[in-house]
Amino acid sequence: MEPIPASMARSLGTLILAQCHTHRPFMRLESFDRFFPSQDNLPRGGFGNLIALPLQKAAREDGNTCFVDESFRPVSDPWDFLSKVRCLGSDEVKALVERESPRLKTVIKEQGVFDDIAWTRDNEIIAFDRRSVETQEFEIEDIEVTLDSMIHIPTTGLPATLISRLKRCATFANPEFYKLQRMRMQTYPHPRFIFSGELHPERLILPRGVLDDVLKLLRLTEANITLRDERVRKRKIKLSFAGELTDIQKKAVKASKKEDLGVLVAPPGAGKTVMACAIIAERRVSTLVLVHRQPLLEQWRESVHRFLEVPIKEIGRLSGSKKKISGKIDLAMLQSLSRLEDLAEIGKMYSQIIIDECHHIPASSFEAILKLLPARYVLGLTATPNRKDGLEKILYQQCGPVRYELKSVDGGLLEKVVHVHQTGWTLPVELGPKPPYHLVMAHLVNDTGRNQLVVEAAVERLNGGEFPLLVADRKAHLDKLSDLLVGQNSMQASVEIVRLDGEMSPKQRQLGIANARKLRSEGKLVLLVATGSLVGEGFDLPELDALILAVPLSFEGRLIQYVGRIHRVLDGKAKVQVVDFFDAHSPMFIKMYRNRMRAYRKMGYEIRELFGAELMGRSGFFNF
Repeated sequence: MEPIPASMARSLGTLILAQCHTHRPFMRLESFDRFFPSQDNLPRGGFGNLIALPLQKAAREDGNTCFVDESFRPVSDPWDFLSKVRCLGSDEVKALVERESPRLKTVIKEQGVFDDIAWTRDNEIIAFDRRSVETQEFEIEDIEVTLDSMIHIPTTGLPATLISRLKRCATFANPEFYKLQRMRMQTYPHPRFIFSGELHPERLILPRGVLDDVLKLLRLTEANITLRDERVRKRKIKLSFAGELTDIQKKAVKASKKEDLGVLVAPPGAGKTVMACAIIAERRVSTLVLVHRQPLLEQWRESVHRFLEVPIKEIGRLSGSKKKISGKIDLAMLQSLSRLEDLAEIGKMYSQIIIDECHHIPASSFEAILKLLPARYVLGLTATPNRKDGLEKILYQQCGPVRYELKSVDGGLLEKVVHVHQTGWTLPVELGPKPPYHLVMAHLVNDTGRNQLVVEAAVERLNGGEFPLLVADRKAHLDKLSDLLVGQNSMQASVEIVRLDGEMSPKQRQLGIANARKLRSEGKLVLLVATGSLVGEGFDLPELDALILAVPLSFEGRLIQYVGRIHRVLDGKAKVQVVDFFDAHSPMFIKMYRNRMRAYRKMGYEIRELFGAELMGRSGFFNF
């Protein structure tokens, strides 16, 4: 008997389950999780989840396992049963899989972090079933679809194959499952597939962002399709835009306002809030702006007042204990909305929803809020739609697809340079070959030699007249770096260190930023030090022109947020610089470094690697 790789067997099994699901749409997606072999590769330290085969007599006699026939009756003699089953060879299995899902002949590289064959394979299998609709004749005369905050489709009289295919419009393979599988770790309790809708006995509910796919699929039935639009359409309100847009901002606004749903992608500093205000003024409808952080809410208050000339007192606000809504232009914290019992009623007041930093919407509590807001217009704003957990499909299901992506803030006018220093940092042997990440980071941030190198790089930027931002992940790390900097003898003048961290209130942070700007305007050397969580989103200090990354990171979206702090346009600003550190003796940090270099190049940076001749000769580190 020819052995077959588990990955190939799983492909065939997934196809079989997908076919079952086509005929039984009420079959739960958990069926795909109760599937053996449960992973393509063995997990570390054992065999993973196992089941007893019916060939194990004791387990069979205890009623724990058995083979069943086509009528689901137990087979009394499993050996005799198996002897009559024809075995498939690997070539036959491969041919079956390719026939049922032709696109699996090649590995399709999806945009994002999960470039994974198994993930791509299962996404293709769950999606490739259009033939069951295209080749089938349906005896359906009328289908009525209702659209409010979700899509509602009555299932009475609909064939099972059509219901199943409609469900798949909102079903996708869970990236976290495949990430764990790729790392040979246990995948429980993460589901293999995620369904973002609801299936009830008499109706199917799907997220609004898949409406185009739903209508396209229903038209294949040649039935009469009626779309009842029950989204909120309030009367126009008086608004005018008092700002000025650049040519590229005008293009972004024009493209984004053409469709009812959509996401506007623009890097930090591109003026997403200004463009959103222009769209509010164009549509002139009641608008609810959703944010997830208090500083963003305060920035929006200032922007609405400045660009739409709405008095501060007339801007509604829902955050913490403050609940004052106008039904015209209101701002709300997502966390506050999640605690409201009357959210559905409040949602009926708004014809437009704008979500700032909308890549946070896939969080289940935030997604639940969007499902209760039946606005006609939904606009998402973000610099980084791709998420580290790969769940950006939920974002698009709620907000619609990307309608416009603005690539650069400066239009190519800024000179961008990355200076890379090799640290020489090594991991202690006593920690073992693969220590936990938190132990690695604890050792790295406490390494005096590496910290001294970071401080020297900051001194070099300060002596060059730049206004740098130093970013670390831990407050204790900021303490060590600040102490080292105070003791430096190579400073041309005394330096003012302004610190921002999570223990400061929003008001204290704003005072800190204002103080840094004031000191800088007085001609003093200023170093802004901050934890990454405080500068990633909603941080505005255009005077910054240098970034120092004190710790390694990997995710492109996070790097874009950090680097975006120095990309904001300012008169007289011609060059921005990043200082990066390469920890060449750690395979994990080498991989993270490669990811950062790719991201820098995409952002238009020139990379200057300040390495010794010995390291430069080690090819393999630098093949990006």
